[in-house]
Amino acid sequence: ANAFNGIVNIITETPDHAAGLKVATTVDQTGKPGGSIAHGGQYGGLTYNVAAQYAEVTGWDNDDLGLANKWTIKGRLYRRLDDRSHLHLSGGLHHYNGLLKESSGFDAAQADTVENYLRLEYTRADMKGQFFWRRMDANSVMGKGNPYKFVSNTLDVDLQDSFRVFQRNTITLGLNCRFDMADSQALNELDNRLLLAGYIQDQTRLSKKLNLTIGARYDRYPVTGGNLSPRGSIVYSLLNGHALRASVGRAFHNPPYIFTHLDAEYVTSAPTLPVPITILVRGNNDLAPEWITAYELGYQGMFRGRLRGGMTLFFNRLEKLMEPVAVGFYPENALFPGSPGAIIPSEYSVVNTLDANAKGGEVSADLFVTRWLSANANYSYQYILYSDTEERLESAPQHKLNAGLFMNAGQGFLFSLFANYVDKTVWDGVAVDSY
Repeated sequence: ANAFNGIVNIITETPDHAAGLKVATTVDQTGKPGGSIAHGGQYGGLTYNVAAQYAEVTGWDNDDLGLANKWTIKGRLYRRLDDRSHLHLSGGLHHYNGLLKESSGFDAAQADTVENYLRLEYTRADMKGQFFWRRMDANSVMGKGNPYKFVSNTLDVDLQDSFRVFQRNTITLGLNCRFDMADSQALNELDNRLLLAGYIQDQTRLSKKLNLTIGARYDRYPVTGGNLSPRGSIVYSLLNGHALRASVGRAFHNPPYIFTHLDAEYVTSAPTLPVPITILVRGNNDLAPEWITAYELGYQGMFRGRLRGGMTLFFNRLEKLMEPVAVGFYPENALFPGSPGAIIPSEYSVVNTLDANAKGGEVSADLFVTRWLSANANYSYQYILYSDTEERLESAPQHKLNAGLFMNAGQGFLFSLFANYVDKTVWDGVAVDSY
């Protein structure tokens, strides 16, 4: 239910854009391997694509901070019915097995998760209908405690249509209905939620160089009630290939079922404690949604047909952030003789805590050297400060840098080289160096 990113859905790439056989292999800086294989083609009037991917991932440079195996199998079918309509069917299976998170020296939670999904989309001219189904089965072990099984199902239907008004306006209307079902012995009750939403967008061409877009989405959610998310942007074309953009939008994030209905025990140990401890982890059914109000200024330009550059400045106001906090502590001598009181947590829950302000920017460049060689790079900076305490959110890196080189050697051979840099962070008191 994020209307800021979801007023108009992103168009999905069709399988005919991925024809032929593609094989790729990767190795990250820790030596962990990964690879993928994909094949696409056409059979009569049906275009298809199938792919498989495998990766071993770690949490930064330390195997103990999130070592996991991931593999994915997916496929897509595309059929053009006539000049104005087509059908698009996609589905897949995703498996994840590994650690979820390491926190403050305590034992990490582990998960073995299988996720299946299926999406059917019908498009006719500017009208689109979509059906989406997803099922997730997860077995999770919290620290040294008993395993918990989570099962969730999501059914989603979305209808959208666009039409022109007064020659200068393009109106987009949409309706969305989503039903979420979740069950687990770690939840205090079976959780079923029905989300109903509607959205509208108006794109107006004020002049040859000036375009205005305004929109809003209204969501009705059983836990948080009704919420309205407006947004707007204006784009001014300076010269051929150069444009300025200003936008403002407001969006929200509803609390997931695990934040509202979780009722489980987390058994853990720490090097400084002689005995294991049991921590109750409980949800909060009174949570409010998180909100973001985003302001952006941006520029993008093309220089001599070979260099595309861009710059964006942003300021985000974050409200009612949801965070897990200790709401209960063991009394003195409760764990062992001499154990301190009011220090070791006995219960955690999720609450809406502080507000924050985030500011920063990004610069990017794409260089098209030849038809077979290109490169890109981008740098981003962000500074997030809690409003009440004036403390920086240290789990968000201040600096990020990405660069890539791409070469098409012909005969189906593609080569790419990537480099990434992420600034140092602190997660629950655990410092993570830059990498």
